[in-house]
Amino acid sequence: MGWSWPCRIFRTSRDPLLIPDSLTLAELQALIATGQLPSGSDPEFIPLYNVIDQTGLELQYLNSGWLWKLEAISRSGQGERFNAVDGGFEYTQVGLLDTATDLGWIVEYIWEDTDDSLASPLASDVLLGTRFTFNDVASTEILAGIIYDTEDEEKAISLESSRRFGNSLKASLEARFYTDTGKPQSASQLYRDALRNVNTNPGWGRSVVLTLSRRNWCITSSGSLPLDAGCPVSRQAPALSIRRSASYSR
Repeated sequence: MGWSWPCRIFRTSRDPLLIPDSLTLAELQALIATGQLPSGSDPEFIPLYNVIDQTGLELQYLNSGWLWKLEAISRSGQGERFNAVDGGFEYTQVGLLDTATDLGWIVEYIWEDTDDSLASPLASDVLLGTRFTFNDVASTEILAGIIYDTEDEEKAISLESSRRFGNSLKASLEARFYTDTGKPQSASQLYRDALRNVNTNPGWGRSVVLTLSRRNWCITSSGSLPLDAGCPVSRQAPALSIRRSASYSR
């Protein structure tokens, strides 16, 4: 049983604004106003990390199988000052049905008051989740949850799982499924939203990431598909990534 309350202050934003390269000021203003790409242009995005004033607070209270938490931030430097709060609890049933498995129940509420230029898909959402910890030699874990948007009535389903094989191989699976997201946006709308850092794209339907880690090697395979294939820029082909890390923690 005990309390934890770290406080953090940031000066550089971790959420960059994406600025297109090789556009004139007139083209940039037209893009923001109309959402139309300049004819024949295919610029790259350059991340711009603003200097911000952000203060964050985390509160945690642990008592028996209950974990209560509250996270809050207040930020200025990217438009008007805004606030965000994430609060909830996780209750763990230890030794489910007289086995070594622990079952956790997660309930959280997420709220933000950001303006349109920094809009977030988590402005007023409820998270319900469950966590299976098998406490076996392979460290098998399964985390499943659903996020429900109380304003737009959209839902996002998340599934994460990991398991070790032998002494040096670990497999991880992450999957996301989105429902009730409406009609996919056009390429110009997506481009304008990315420029304004508006994190909305109803075209994405599901994404899956599979990761295999062995000592200091990591192999990742990922792919995403939209709900409606009619959106020309919302399809991401499966990708394979192989990288070597300087260190790997078992």
